[in-house]
Amino acid sequence: MAAIMRTLLVISFLFLSKFCKSQEVNKLTLITAEYRVDSPQIGNFTYLIAYKFVNGVLFSKDTIAGFPTNKKGVPGSYVRFDLGENFIYKDRYIISGTGNVIDIETGTLVIEESDNFVESSGDTLVFYRNNIFTGTGFLHLNLKTSEYKFVNHKERIYDISFSPDQKQGLYVDRSVLPYKIILKRNGYKDKIIVPDAGNGPNLKGGSQFPTIRTYWLDNTSFLYTVHKIIYPIKEEVYSEVSIRKFNTLENNDLLFTKLDSINSGILNDKFYTDGIHNIIYRTSSGKEYIIDTMNSRLLPYPSYQFGFGFSTDNYFSKEYGRIIRYNESEIGRFWCSIQSVSKSAVAVEYGEVGSNLGYPKGLKVWTTESKSWTTIDVPWLCAIIGMIEDK
Repeated sequence: MAAIMRTLLVISFLFLSKFCKSQEVNKLTLITAEYRVDSPQIGNFTYLIAYKFVNGVLFSKDTIAGFPTNKKGVPGSYVRFDLGENFIYKDRYIISGTGNVIDIETGTLVIEESDNFVESSGDTLVFYRNNIFTGTGFLHLNLKTSEYKFVNHKERIYDISFSPDQKQGLYVDRSVLPYKIILKRNGYKDKIIVPDAGNGPNLKGGSQFPTIRTYWLDNTSFLYTVHKIIYPIKEEVYSEVSIRKFNTLENNDLLFTKLDSINSGILNDKFYTDGIHNIIYRTSSGKEYIIDTMNSRLLPYPSYQFGFGFSTDNYFSKEYGRIIRYNESEIGRFWCSIQSVSKSAVAVEYGEVGSNLGYPKGLKVWTTESKSWTTIDVPWLCAIIGMIEDK
C-alpha cells in the first residue's frame, strides 16, 4: 500500500510540475524614446515608452515619463536620447548618451546634468565633466541617495584604458607628434613605454581627431595600432596598419600582425568584443576582423554576433537591407538597424528600402516565444533604449 501511495505522489508531482511549467509567464519590456509630435516645435519633447510583451505577444503600451530636450536656464541640451549610446542599468535606470539618468520605476530624472558616463560600480555611477564654468573632473552619482558630487582622483585621467585587474593604465599623449603611450601604475612614476606610436589613422571629413587605440589582452599585455601612409599618394590615401603587442612585465614590443593597405575612413579604428567575447578589430574604413590571439592573425568576420543566438550579416544589401539570424537560421531581412538584443528577443528600427534610418518608420520585435515579428509604427521614433526581461 505504501509503495502504491509513493507512486501516486510521484505521478501527482510530475503532473503538477508539467502543469505549472505550461502556465509559466515570460515578461519582456521594451523601452523606447519617442518624440511628441503635437508640440509647436517637433522634436522638443521626448516620451519614454514601455512596450510590454507576455509570452512573446504585445500586451500593453505605457508612458514612463516625458522630458523637454531643452530647458530655460539650462545651457545646451536638457534631456536627450538621440545622441550617443543609451542603455539600461540594473533593469531600473536609463542612462542616456548625453549623461542623463532616469529612474524607470518612478519616472523621475535622477540627474539632469549632461556629463560623460565613464563606468558603473554597484550603486555608484561615475561621470566625467570638462566645463570651465562648473568644473572639470570625475563625479560620482549615488543611486541610493541621488547625491551627485565631484570626487578627488588626482591620479586618474579621463580616457585611460585600465588592465583587467585595474593595476595598470594606458594613456595616449597626443600633445605633440608622434603620439606616445604612457603607462600609469599606482605608486610608480608615469613611464613612456611607446615613444613613437605614430599619428593615428588618416581620417576624412574631420569628424574625429585621430588617436591610438589600445586593448588589454590580459593584466600585462596589450595591443595597439600604428598607422603609416603609403607613398606615393594616388587618387586615394591608403595606410599600412601594424597591430603590435606590448608586454609590460617583459618590456617588449613585438609585431602582432599587419594590414598592408587600408583606405581612409571617417572614424578612428577600434578594438572591441562582440556578444560572444570575440575580440574584433575594426579599421578606420569600417572593415572588421576577428583577432586570433593564439596564432597572431586576423580572420574574416562575416557576421556580427550579438549573443543569445542572435547575429546579423555585416554586409548591408541595397536591395533588402540586413539579414537577421537566430541560431544560424534566418528569421528576417529588413532595411533596419539592430538596436537591442536580450535572451529571448531582438528589436530593430526599420524603414522602407532605401529610406534614411535616421528617421525610421517604426520598430520590429522578434521573440523566441512567438517566433514571429511584431511591427510597431511610430510617428517619430527617437531611439530604442533597451529591454528588460522578467522570467
